[in-house]
Amino acid sequence: MLGVRVALFEIRYLLRLPRTYFLFVLFFCLGFLFSPMLDPQVFGAGGAANINSPFFVTAIHLACGFIAVLFMPPYMSASLRRDIDCQFDEILFSTHVSEGAYLTGRFFGAYVSLMLVLSGATLGMLFSNFWLVWTPASVGETHIAYYATAYFLFSAPTILILAALISSALVVFGSSIYAYAGVVVLLICSALGSITRGVSGAIASTIDPFLIAAFTEQTRYWTPVELNSTAISYGAPVLQNRLLWIAIAAALALLARRSFSFRSTAARRASRKTIPNPGAATPVAFSEPLDRSAAPRWTASTAAHQFLKLVALELKAIFFGRPFLVFLVLSVILIYLLLPNVRSIYGAAVFPLTRLMIESVFGVLPLPLAIVLVYGTGEIVWRERSFRVDEIVDSMPVPSWVLALSKFASLTVVLASIVILAIAIAAGFQLSSGYSDLQLGTYIARGFFFMFLPAVFFGGLALLGQALAAGKFLGVLTIPLYALVAFGLGVLGYNHPLSRFGSTIPAPLSEMSESDQFMTATYWLSLYWAFVTALLVLLACVLWNRGTRTPWRHRLLRLKVFSNPMLAASAGALGLLAVATASYVYYNTNVLNRYVTPEGIELRRLSYEREFRQYENLPRPRVTGINVSLDLYPDQARLSAQTSLTLENPTAEDLSEIHLDFPDVLEVSNVDLEGAILRSRDEGFAYDILALDPPMRPGETRSLSFDVSFRRRGFQAGAPNVGVVDNGSYLRYSDLAPHLGYNADYALSDVNVRTKYGLAPLPPARRRLDEPDATVIGDIAQDSDLVRFSATISTAFDQIAVSAGTLERDWQVGDRRFFRYVLDGPSKVSFPFLSGRYRVVDTNVDGIAIQILYHPSHSANIDRMRESIEDSLRYFSNAFGPYQFRQLRIVELPAYYDFVQSNAGTIAYAPGFGFITKPARAGEIDVPYYVTAHEVAHQWWGHQIVTNNSQGDLLLSETLAQYSALLVMERKYGKDLVRQFLKAELDLYLRGRGGDERGELPLIRVEDQSYIYYRKGAVVMYALRDYLGEDIVNSALRKLVDSYAYRTTPYPTSRNLIEILQAEAGPQYDALIADLFERITLYDFRVRTASAEELPEGRFRTTIDISAAKYYADATGQEVDARLDIPVDIGLFLRSPADSRFTADDVVWLDKQGILDGDSTVEVIVDRMPAFAGIDPYNKLIDRNSDDNLLRVGVRGATSQGR
Repeated sequence: MLGVRVALFEIRYLLRLPRTYFLFVLFFCLGFLFSPMLDPQVFGAGGAANINSPFFVTAIHLACGFIAVLFMPPYMSASLRRDIDCQFDEILFSTHVSEGAYLTGRFFGAYVSLMLVLSGATLGMLFSNFWLVWTPASVGETHIAYYATAYFLFSAPTILILAALISSALVVFGSSIYAYAGVVVLLICSALGSITRGVSGAIASTIDPFLIAAFTEQTRYWTPVELNSTAISYGAPVLQNRLLWIAIAAALALLARRSFSFRSTAARRASRKTIPNPGAATPVAFSEPLDRSAAPRWTASTAAHQFLKLVALELKAIFFGRPFLVFLVLSVILIYLLLPNVRSIYGAAVFPLTRLMIESVFGVLPLPLAIVLVYGTGEIVWRERSFRVDEIVDSMPVPSWVLALSKFASLTVVLASIVILAIAIAAGFQLSSGYSDLQLGTYIARGFFFMFLPAVFFGGLALLGQALAAGKFLGVLTIPLYALVAFGLGVLGYNHPLSRFGSTIPAPLSEMSESDQFMTATYWLSLYWAFVTALLVLLACVLWNRGTRTPWRHRLLRLKVFSNPMLAASAGALGLLAVATASYVYYNTNVLNRYVTPEGIELRRLSYEREFRQYENLPRPRVTGINVSLDLYPDQARLSAQTSLTLENPTAEDLSEIHLDFPDVLEVSNVDLEGAILRSRDEGFAYDILALDPPMRPGETRSLSFDVSFRRRGFQAGAPNVGVVDNGSYLRYSDLAPHLGYNADYALSDVNVRTKYGLAPLPPARRRLDEPDATVIGDIAQDSDLVRFSATISTAFDQIAVSAGTLERDWQVGDRRFFRYVLDGPSKVSFPFLSGRYRVVDTNVDGIAIQILYHPSHSANIDRMRESIEDSLRYFSNAFGPYQFRQLRIVELPAYYDFVQSNAGTIAYAPGFGFITKPARAGEIDVPYYVTAHEVAHQWWGHQIVTNNSQGDLLLSETLAQYSALLVMERKYGKDLVRQFLKAELDLYLRGRGGDERGELPLIRVEDQSYIYYRKGAVVMYALRDYLGEDIVNSALRKLVDSYAYRTTPYPTSRNLIEILQAEAGPQYDALIADLFERITLYDFRVRTASAEELPEGRFRTTIDISAAKYYADATGQEVDARLDIPVDIGLFLRSPADSRFTADDVVWLDKQGILDGDSTVEVIVDRMPAFAGIDPYNKLIDRNSDDNLLRVGVRGATSQGR
């Protein structure tokens, strides 16, 4: 009962403090602003989850717990150590209050107060639903129960556990620094959860103290209807997590209770006191007058000496203090744990390149730096007050600016030590991995400008906040308060680097290019923030508190010291320098380049649509021929191009005008079209309207020529233009040429944005499959079908230029090197232009010239990529028809790009998809081999079969490329690896269903939904081959190529593919094909029990009790029962097929069995004793819970146990 009274007292006390209400408002703003802006993909869902859905409400509450833990050390410390810090403990502890009542009362008082603070986030989320400036289309029906459930069942227990853990560290070690270390430990556990998620979702969900991993695991396969309507409960992952962390928190709380006593706190203070010996003092009598000449002189050198001594004392207290060493060790663990987590697609390990180490380390380094800035600054500034020696120190003849600057310098050294340590860890990881190309200069430059300097700038801001604050806790809120203000300003559109304190401008890295070529922007911006920070530190020095704490409004009177000419001149000089550097940055970002805010981009696209959409349905010519003469100047970041297009009028009417929509970053000149005059030109949008006299007759062709040029000028406010760089230039034809007519891709597409501006919804980006004109327009361009292409490219003498087509010749003139490419036949418009200092590997496959052009240091996987090209060309040519060009080449892109693009005979290939991955070990997916096979397959599926712009077009290109690559990989690595691959694809498909705000579509109608055409497509095509046989499926695909290769009138559709498959397979497979392609079909298979008994003759009778069901789902995931009408694999195994060591020798028996809906029993007699039994054990069909498809076999009569 006494503990309750203590808790109530603590709650009343905390509710009287302004900081409690400040934090409440802070979390209210976070909930109000954060919930509509946060991407649900963070929690495994996409835009399909409404912002007031039970899923999203719970997710935001868990995210607030992640934020709240950063405030817990000072918050809990203020309650648990307030009496000790105020030296009131000896009086209080002499009362009848027991140790247990005191400790539990203070803890639960602080906890309840903290939960009241966090209720601000709940209210903020609730109010944001009614603020229609957000996205009304993503707001469903509001249920208060969702918020109450999230707050009381998820947020409250999580905060209780976290608060107990941090408070235990605080009580056991007696210092708030250890509470900060506890925060780092919790973050390490969360990081471990992220690292292990790809290995075991169960482990990841258990070790994450913030419950986010468990929540994500529990809802990973939820569909949109479940995300928006299913109340979150304590499922197995959540329950296991809570039980573990409750046990850990209870154990630590018990340890804290046992280590806490009133005597121990007094003993700690006594141990720090030095008791003087009264008898040691002897009066001294001065018989001589004082020598005034020996009085100290206070000069600049004196101040410098004091400054250095104070810095040395501060650093000694920090670096030799146990708390900082603990914090440093934990930070090292956190950083080191995340380094091996740098991976490519399909979890492939990559070489520890310096670029990747920088991305990884700098991704986690802001966390320990932020802890130092938020908490460390307060500890450093308030150190003397914490030890009650502030009045002594402040009475010393030391200038205030020396005291303040010594604190700031010490903080700077601490920040530098953390950055240097992080770089050393990354470099050490590289060396321990056998990688010696450390590029220390890149580490130092990036660490200094992108980590250290921004941290120093925020250190200046934190110092000023502590100088103004009436207490350490309020000073701690300086950085979080700024973060909230900055977030709000960003929402309002204030995102210019000059308005975001301490900001930098992206400077992407690539092994192919000089590491500092994009650093100029950051140099100038850092200089600007250095001057601004100097002003903040100067202000902190002037307002520095001496002696008894003076209210800040009184200290503002000290600003009159700026009447001092030297101080005023210093402040004025810093201000002028800041203005000068800001002006130069502005000149580059806003004058030499176009700076547009997010709202400005909206308005620009709105203006484009309102001005030019009137021409959307205007008849337009088609491009039938392209000839480009491109001059690249890599060292000058510029280009010039002269292009000639052959235009044809494909319509049945005369064309009286032609519209040219050029890329607005180009300078356009010498536009010439036969019989045309310029009617109008919009300089802002680079949109020309040419009048034709005489008009262009149906079927008539004319020549259009134009010149364009580009030079990268100064630097931009955002990511730089990386089209032309010193090594690794990459451009596409669309970067150099106009779009003929109105470009619908530039219209505003977001439904809510269109509603805001009073615009009608846009028609679907893809035509419906069954619309009459669904086969008219191709998938790449609305102004061309198949074109003939040639290009001449000049570049620096030490570089190789590449484009689509066969290299007819290359020559050199002076310091320029020229290359002439001609494409063998017509192709869709997919033409790259590349230039770099490549190393080249040449080979030949059946008369086809093969080239791989790559950066010299990225040679590890060249042989496997070459082997994949050879295997793919041979298999695809035999199965689907001959390859169409005389050459096939792969050209490496710089690391600025993160995709692979299969153009006509030329594949542009980003390094992360194969060039820098480590060689695959046994049981691992060979990413370079597979990706290369996929891209080679696009030469058939995408270039011979030219897809249309309607639903299902990506089935004909991406899905068939996935299937084709799987066949090649299976022949190389066997079925076991393919099954592992398909298991991963099935998981990604099921996860993707809940993130599709447009709603899932059947595969035959797939739109731009990668989880369907990539992930589900691979699973479906492999299952189709399993049921029909490889010969029948390949025969159907061969007929598709024979019938529709290079067809554009009309284009082939996914319907044509299904018709051919049905014809080849026969009517007995119509239902299966419909289930796989035309419906969203799901299965639910489960082995309930499995047992075996040995027969007298030495064989084994195995009985398997199974349950089976089939469902059809709609776009939102709502399911209805369907009749199971296909045979399903049932198997017995010596080892689980999920085991990476599984091989074909582990199969005891496997056969397709016709089974009924519901429960049934299968009995089999086999020669070997099986260890596992399974239904659909290889996951060929789409089962939302495939983990229960397998079960360990027990002896007859025993209870089976799961694997």
